[in-house]
Amino acid sequence: MGRKKNKTTNHSEVLPILELKYSDPLFDVKLHPSKPIIISSLATGYVTCHKYDPKQLTSFMQSVKRKREKYTEFAGETATGATSVNTNNVLCKVFTVDPRGNDSSNATSFLTLMWKTRRHKGSVRSMCVDENGDYVYTIGSDNILKKANTMDGKVVKKINLLTLLSDDHSKDESTVLKITKLVKSAKQPLLILGDESGNVYVLSSKDLSLQNTIHNIHNGDAINDLIPFAKRSVYKYISLGQTTLAYWDSRKSKDKDGESKITVSDDQEDEILCGTFVNPENGEVLVCGMGEGILTIWKPNKNQLQDQLSRIKICKNQSIDSVVPTLQDDNCVWCGCSDGNVYKVNIKTI
Repeated sequence: MGRKKNKTTNHSEVLPILELKYSDPLFDVKLHPSKPIIISSLATGYVTCHKYDPKQLTSFMQSVKRKREKYTEFAGETATGATSVNTNNVLCKVFTVDPRGNDSSNATSFLTLMWKTRRHKGSVRSMCVDENGDYVYTIGSDNILKKANTMDGKVVKKINLLTLLSDDHSKDESTVLKITKLVKSAKQPLLILGDESGNVYVLSSKDLSLQNTIHNIHNGDAINDLIPFAKRSVYKYISLGQTTLAYWDSRKSKDKDGESKITVSDDQEDEILCGTFVNPENGEVLVCGMGEGILTIWKPNKNQLQDQLSRIKICKNQSIDSVVPTLQDDNCVWCGCSDGNVYKVNIKTI
């Protein structure tokens, strides 16, 4: 295990200017790569797509800035040194998102509902948008994978994964396919899907045909996250499963001698829930959010991802459920924790 680092969470007084309140449990949110579009997937199988007006929101932000400067109702210091903010009385744009009706965004120019649909029976398990923002891909608990046009929500291709993967599951009829993660390659026409048994399926993003299968990456544990490792190769990925991290090539499952081409880390003795590169372009520093509120730091060039090199304690008795880079060339990431707070963390070099 790596050494524990000093607390580096920044103090922040930034408050939201836009809040979406969903009537159903929210499972996933994706942003269009170039347009002001928000796509949301819900536990009830609904997918909604909204367009926001950045100019009006900027104008609104400027108009209330002076009022926010007077706002001083903040919660006490957290264990990391960051201040949690109580926004109950803060002026911000709040919209209700109800796929069955009563969507308050219909009556405003700040946020406009583009489309909504009951995309899956049961919940939407995972969702991704392609690199151009043209298509949104969703996979439901019904094991139906759908490809839809982002602008109007119309499905252009769909496939039943149980039928597609029948050869992989025919040996054991008791096997239940449950997809946990879906990502789109930014450079290749490929979709990467992970399931609760630690298997990865590589599909064509064009026609949703099966290209490759990699079995049992994390000794049968679920795939919690999939991270492109484009710095090494557009086909290389990192997966997080239970207490281990794995590194593999999406084109290969075994080498010519029949040996596995998967590199698995040491057991971290804590569940690894999420991860990201601090700078996805250089791929030098990887951070992972853990079940016990620790952010672990990994450097591929140091030990080939065999083990973490350092740890940062973010929140006590809480898990880190999401982590994304700031993309501001500031060595920082955003951590979303189970206590409902978001923390900006400075990752210092070792």
